[in-house]
Amino acid sequence: MTTPLPPCVACIGVSVTFEACTARSETCGGLHCHGRLLAKDTYVFHQRDRPTHVHWVRRGLLRLYQTLANGKRQIVGFVFPGEFVDLAAEREYTVSAQAVTETELRSMPRAGFRAAAQADPDFSFQLFVSVSERLARASDLALTIGQRTAEASLAAFLIEMHDRTSLGDPARRDLYLPMPRSDIADHLGLTPETISRLFTRFARQELITLCKRRGVNLLDLDGLQRLAQGLPARQGS
Repeated sequence: MTTPLPPCVACIGVSVTFEACTARSETCGGLHCHGRLLAKDTYVFHQRDRPTHVHWVRRGLLRLYQTLANGKRQIVGFVFPGEFVDLAAEREYTVSAQAVTETELRSMPRAGFRAAAQADPDFSFQLFVSVSERLARASDLALTIGQRTAEASLAAFLIEMHDRTSLGDPARRDLYLPMPRSDIADHLGLTPETISRLFTRFARQELITLCKRRGVNLLDLDGLQRLAQGLPARQGS
């Protein structure tokens, strides 16, 4: 289903209401932005599709994954509200993008998007920041799969989810994980059973508390950060 929606993508990186978008109406108009509402498990695109549009998440969550030659799935990342899906694709998508929950997108033709970025330095810089953050997360995922223990991998994942969803409030400790445990496992190169055991262990160590409906309260963020670095959660342990 595609319905016209007020443009707001040109304000990426800025907390802004729809009404405030009129200040950037020239850039927004050039994007030819339209809305898409996706049901759970609906695909935005598949691996090896040709990219015709740029997509930005307004609400919900997407999983990005590659299907390997042996048929297994490797989730390479999640896309949260306020983030672009895949800016780097040129000839074909290297990943598939699928809605984890009901998800609302802004989609715009790539040609108009490129022209708008070239005409607006501020917008172009925000895109540079977005791509840089994506590359940093890809580098961290390579470290997780290649070098970290299972415990350190989950700790690093929880810290990343906190950083991306805390809305700029470092004191916030509540965390909602909309993805199932199987997604976390496929992202970290572990099994769902290992993920469940680690959540239980972290709760027993009073690093986190588990809440209903996939909620997690991060009781000891410093301890999780130490675990992610390969150190004991508490000094002297």
